[in-house]
Order: sequence, then C-alpha cells, then structure tokens
Amino acid sequence: TISRISLTGDWDITHRADGQLLERELEGYLRVSATRQTQANIGGVTRVRYWNGRMFDESFASGFIGATLWPGFTFGSWQRSGDMLDLAASRMGRGIIWEPYVELDIGRGVNLTLNHSRQRLRRDGGTAFDARVLDGRLSWQLDPRQRLRLSVQAGDVQRDQALYTFPLNQCPIALDPTATACIIPVRSHVRDVTAQLLYSYKVNPRTALYAGASYGAFMDDDHRELFGNTRSVFVKLSYGWQP
Repeated sequence: TISRISLTGDWDITHRADGQLLERELEGYLRVSATRQTQANIGGVTRVRYWNGRMFDESFASGFIGATLWPGFTFGSWQRSGDMLDLAASRMGRGIIWEPYVELDIGRGVNLTLNHSRQRLRRDGGTAFDARVLDGRLSWQLDPRQRLRLSVQAGDVQRDQALYTFPLNQCPIALDPTATACIIPVRSHVRDVTAQLLYSYKVNPRTALYAGASYGAFMDDDHRELFGNTRSVFVKLSYGWQP
C-alpha cells in the first residue's frame, strides 16, 4: 500500500571564487513510500560541468528502491545510467552505475551488511573502464558495552589503455612542447583487498576504547600477483568532556 507520493527537484549554479562557472544543474525526482518500509524514487539530472579547463554536458537517469521484506532483512539498489564524464581522459561516454546492498540481522546481536558497487563507461567504440567494489561488514554486539566488527573490502578496476591514447591535437591534457605522443598513464588492471578487525569497549557514554588490526593487499600491471603491502595494529582511547 502506497502511503506517500512526492515530487522534488532543484536548480543550482556553482561558481569558483574567480567567477568561473563550475556547474549548472537541474534535477527532479518522483518519490514513493509504501508498506514494508519501502522507499523508491526515479528521476534524472542534466548539468553543465567544468573539468580540466573545459565545459561538459552530462545527462543521466537514476533510481532507487529499498524495502524491509521481513524483520531483520533489508535490501535495496541504486542505479544511474546516461552520458557521463571520464575524468581521467576528459572525454564523454555512456556510463552505468549500479549499487545494490543487503542488511541482515542474524540474531544474538549479529549483523551482516553487504554492499556492491559497479561502474562502467563506454566511449570511442570500447569500454574505457569497468570498476567493481565489494564491501562486507560483520558485527557482533557482545553486550551493551562491547562490540566486535570485521570489515572486508575488495576492489577491481580494468581499463582499456588504447582508449587513453590520443592524437597530439586532441590531447585532453596539457603537454610538454617536446612531446611526440599523447598517452594518459593508466593501469590496465588494478586489484586491492583490505580487511580490518575492530574491538570496542564503551567505558561510559563519553569514553570508549578501540583496539584492532588491519591488513591490505594489492596488485597491478607491475605486480601481477596479489601481495600484502600494509599491516597494522592500533589502540585508541576516546574521551569527551564538557567545559
């Protein structure tokens, strides 16, 4: 059952301190609220955007839906599709962004949240980049004072290096006068994984102790195998007081 329908929108202009137009944007959304804590909206944005010394026209549609199907289980998804800017190349393309998520209360103070993000942009006859990020968080509220949380995030980005090579007269970046080619240095494949285990203890409403460890691994064109590049342990005491 639909409980509320609303239509929202705005028009805004942003200038830099020296008067340079940074953005002129018009957007509007139709929003719906329904049973099972369902929230949904659909709309779009059209804007003129300043980047790397030039103005670009972007226009895309977006939508969101989220609901609690039953107590303790929530899901949702946000997506966007349209004409978007490849920031690295300062070129326009056709892009899509998709970000679904799931949140599950398992019981006994245990909560699991999974977020996935994928962004892809096609231009000049190929796929300029395809990026994915997965974020998972498992937390356990042991008691009102103690909490344990494990966070894991993994990312994977692939680029077509051929789409970041341009004729000298079409180079989207400033070049040295002696340059003989316009090649924007991008890596064809980058992957990383990070994990963190965090324990927190609340001494009182204003004082808490945090302790944990983290680990990170990385690979790219120069390092073909995933290798650990960061390891750390930490302890933090947080105290708030009033004057």
